[in-house]
Amino acid sequence: MTAPHRAAVIGLGAMGGGMARAALAAGLEVWGADLDAARAAAFRTEGGLAGEHGQLPIGKKLPLILLHHVTARAVLSTCRF
Repeated sequence: MTAPHRAAVIGLGAMGGGMARAALAAGLEVWGADLDAARAAAFRTEGGLAGEHGQLPIGKKLPLILLHHVTARAVLSTCRF
């Protein structure tokens, strides 16, 4: 059995959420993250996987991570470097 194709989308708003749902529809295992807990919960009800408090399990070796934020400030508030 082959491992599922995995991806992650950070930012589940209008555009990021659309990309995440399209990846789910294509059969990928999709992890989503959003600082808005309601968006992450909604994504879970649609079949996606979501980390707690906007965190992703990078240890799962997610090969593709899409970061979708409109401003640099939003990126910096989400990511730790």
